[in-house]
Amino acid sequence: MSNAYAATPPNAMRSDALAGVRTRRILAVCIDFVLVSFLVVALWIVSIVLTFGLALLFLPPLWPIVAFFYNGL
Repeated sequence: MSNAYAATPPNAMRSDALAGVRTRRILAVCIDFVLVSFLVVALWIVSIVLTFGLALLFLPPLWPIVAFFYNGL
């Protein structure tokens, strides 16, 4: 009886196919961090000015909220 689920090794990728991927991914994460930080700073300034400082109560959780929607869109 043949085993339909026999363990077969995965196809090996060429080493040059993944060259530089890790560096580009880390750089992309750093760029995303900077962009989200700029968005949060802009939202902080606008909300502080528009609410005359009362927005300082909800500003601490603003960074994770903006990061969530930035990555979700």
